Formats: sequence, structure tokens, C-alpha cells
Amino acid sequence: MTNRSRGAIISVAVLVGMSCGCGGARESSAKLPVRLVMSSQVYAQMPVILAPALGYYDDESLDVQIENIQSNTKAVHALVGGSADVSTGSLGQVLSVASEGHDVKAFTTILLGSQAVLVVGPDSATKVRSVQDLRGAIVGVAAYGGPSQQTANWILSRHGLSPSDVTIVPIGTMATAVAAVEHSKVAAAFMNEVEYLMLQKRGVNVHLLVDLRGRENTKRIYGMEEYPTTVLMAKERWLREHSETARRLARAINRTMQWMHQQSPATVLDKIPARYRGDRDIDLAAVSTVLPMFSKTGITPAEGVEAVKRVLSISVESLRTGSLDLSKTYTNEFVAGR
Repeated sequence: MTNRSRGAIISVAVLVGMSCGCGGARESSAKLPVRLVMSSQVYAQMPVILAPALGYYDDESLDVQIENIQSNTKAVHALVGGSADVSTGSLGQVLSVASEGHDVKAFTTILLGSQAVLVVGPDSATKVRSVQDLRGAIVGVAAYGGPSQQTANWILSRHGLSPSDVTIVPIGTMATAVAAVEHSKVAAAFMNEVEYLMLQKRGVNVHLLVDLRGRENTKRIYGMEEYPTTVLMAKERWLREHSETARRLARAINRTMQWMHQQSPATVLDKIPARYRGDRDIDLAAVSTVLPMFSKTGITPAEGVEAVKRVLSISVESLRTGSLDLSKTYTNEFVAGR
């Protein structure tokens, strides 16, 4: 073989290698980036963390970077502040920030119903047997102005009390919330499913005063079975400029929810990444309770948005007195099949 022939072969090999390398670079850059924030209360947001385990983000060529933040309130603040593209949170939070002039919009509904319970602590369980008995009591919520306080205000109003009839205090979530109830730092508290199960596991004698879990309780308290709670939200400008990304993300989440409805709670739990799991008995009970409440379509019902506004109007003056156009707070245009 001549030197010229060897040179030609090497040149071809280099070009092939460069071509393969460039193809890999193109494949990587073709993935659409999404900065997504979510709270540490994962069970209302399971599809977000199950989608990568099922490969659905990859199927949609999405590079979703998930950041866990302590509370829904802080996650939404991150979105409004511009450090995230998409956030999980409650539809109520969308309406609240929209009423303050922010251009945030829900584009996929994840959960229809609540995980909340109102429990009375061990030192107050014998004397507080109804919501009316809470007058003058200290009531714990996850955070000031967050979904749990808005729920608290709604429940109080349904029983003839106003928020000023009790003292609302923030107790955080998970271990800090459990400790506040167990050690009687509060007379009662609004907690999520996992926190309530943690108390039971620890043998803490609490009285379940109000149960908002499940479709029947949702209808009894909110007036409808499909009351939209957890959603994906983003700024209007991001949705407009990244419509294809939003559509792919919605599709991945909806595929995940459809998969979840076809599985047993144990199968769903086993797919959740280990870093999000804790005590298996508690986790399995939580998944079993919340699984039927996930949306099968991702569609946000208009009547559900109206119901959320009615509930929030107790807490948010700008919703009570303002003229917010609810049609601008959500969209179904990115939901799969639309």
C-alpha cells in the first residue's frame, strides 16, 4: 500500500469519526431542556418523578432537570422569580399569583382531589371534637399563605368560623410537622397523608377531625369529585416560546398517569426512585390512597377552576374583590390528544 493510499484511508476514518461524533452532539443537543421545581411532598407529584424511571422523558427527547424544594410555596416563588421553567404546585397557587399580576398558567392537571387531613393532637383530642371547638386554638399549617392554610380557611368558614377565630402557625412538613403535633405544639394541624400515617406509625393518639382524601370526601367538601389540585404551571411567555417543549412534557406526564392507573400500588411504589422513599408500610399506604385521585387526561375542568376560586376567595382578597379572568389561568392546549 502506498503512502497516498494510507493517507486516504486515514482521512476517511477521521471523517467517519467526526461524523459519528457530530451525530452524537446533534442527538444530545436535540433534547429540549426543562428546569422543573417541585416540593418535597412527592406523592401528589408522583408522575413527575416516575416519568424518567419509565423512560418517558427520553421518549419525548426532554432533558428535565428536577430540583426539590421544601414547599410548594417556595417552588412557585422559584418559578415566578425566573429560576425555573416549570413548577408543580396547586391550582390555587396559580390563581393566587395570577391575581397579583403574574403571568403564570396551569397547563396540565395532575391530581384531582386532596391529600389533606385535619387532626387534633393528643393533649386536645378529648376537648376538640368538632371544627367549632377550635375557636381560640393554635392550628398548624405547612406554611403561611400556602395550600394548607387556604384549605384551613375554607374548612373554618364552612363551620362558621373565620381565620381570625384561631391562631395559624407554620409547622413545616414531614418530620417537623409530625413533631409539632406529637409534642402538642399545636392543638390541631392540617397534614398530608404521609404525615398522618407517620403519626399513626409512632403510636400518637390523634383524632381525625376532617378527612379530605378520596373522591367522596372531595365531593362532600368541595362540591365536586374532580376538584383540580396539583398541576404543572409555567409562565405564559415560556409556554408561548416553548410550546413544543410544553406539549412533550404534558404528554410524558399523561403517559405516566395512564401507566399508574394500570398498576398496583406496590408496582408504582417500586418504580419510585429510592431517594424519594422512606418507610415501606407508610409509602405503600400513601400510594394506595392517592393513586385513584390522579387525572387520566391531564385536562383542567373549567368548573373545577371556578370551584378553586370559591375556596380561595376566603383567603385571597385580590380574588375576592378583583376581576381575574379565570380562562387566562389555565390551558388545555398542551394536553395529549389536543
